[in-house]
Amino acid sequence: MVVTTKRLDAEGKAAVVVAEGKLSGQGASDRLCRAMLAAIERYEAVVADLLAATDVDACAIGALAQAAATAGMAGKIFAVAAVGEVAGTIEGLGFAGALKLRESVEVEEL
Repeated sequence: MVVTTKRLDAEGKAAVVVAEGKLSGQGASDRLCRAMLAAIERYEAVVADLLAATDVDACAIGALAQAAATAGMAGKIFAVAAVGEVAGTIEGLGFAGALKLRESVEVEEL
């Protein structure tokens, strides 16, 4: 799994945390969580981009839920972009609403 963080807007108020590959296991989830929490600390809005993720498990969903809760408590915006099986897993577990699941990383939609 590869995780990178990129600024989404010219003002530096929004960022995307891009996770590619298999998001399963505690190690991968911990890396994802650390990246998301660091972005939430620095930016007003953060999108977790899972569009290139091939798999998510309960650990990854837990990391996403932790990031969403942290953003909410800090008065910041957090959303998850995912499609296909990954989106289906998030929806199937009942987290689509809490994670503000979307199909795009566009900051204008936040």
